[in-house]
Amino acid sequence: MKVDGVWDCVTSAMFREQSSVLTIVSDGDGFSGSNVADIGTVDVVDGRIEGNRVSWKMPTEKPMPMTLVAKAIVDGDTMIGTVVMGGFGNAKMVAKRRV
Repeated sequence: MKVDGVWDCVTSAMFREQSSVLTIVSDGDGFSGSNVADIGTVDVVDGRIEGNRVSWKMPTEKPMPMTLVAKAIVDGDTMIGTVVMGGFGNAKMVAKRRV
């Protein structure tokens, strides 16, 4: 499954929606990249590709130190999943790949 590219994401948490730009660069069954939002940029680490399922982590210091954990299903140029945000619960994520 090709996951490389620039993805426009919207993450919907109970307290607000957060738009971001996720960049993915694959390497075999893994990937790395970055996620840029109005609150800053986080690295994408430990990216894994298993068929059409992807998962990754995003260590952050804002609004407090934590590691966000994302899991999603890729269907063409659409990605739908969940981001686990520590004590802030889970958020739904929807992304569209730029073409």
